[in-house]
Amino acid sequence: MNEIKTQINILIDILLKKQKLLEEILTLTINQTAVLEYKPVDFNIFEKLSEEKLIKIKKINYLDEGFIGIYDNIKTWIQNNIDDCSKQIKTMQDLIYKISDLGVKINIQEEKNRKILSINSLKKKKKVIDIYKHNMFFHKK
Repeated sequence: MNEIKTQINILIDILLKKQKLLEEILTLTINQTAVLEYKPVDFNIFEKLSEEKLIKIKKINYLDEGFIGIYDNIKTWIQNNIDDCSKQIKTMQDLIYKISDLGVKINIQEEKNRKILSINSLKKKKKVIDIYKHNMFFHKK
């Protein structure tokens, strides 16, 4: 039983690490928004922030694999002995709620960034089209 509780504590530790990484990803995503809103947009900074996020996402994926592996080994015991680990389960539930909330916040911020990128792309296309039309006007005879 102590071994199972130790594994549950490892699951809690994994969730805490995931929460911290998601908080960092949210901060990076907010920073990306600031970069996109500043004119002119510095896409080098934006790319560096994207690379940092990718590193953190890979760490989260690794943590998720570890979590699933441990949980799969002990889930039957947890289901059959829920009273013996109710405090730890409550802690995990609270962390999972916070993690889900962070995921929603990140998705909202990412959507905002996609819209800004789309608007910037449309503005650039319009400029190119206007320049093309202007050049075409001067070349007509």
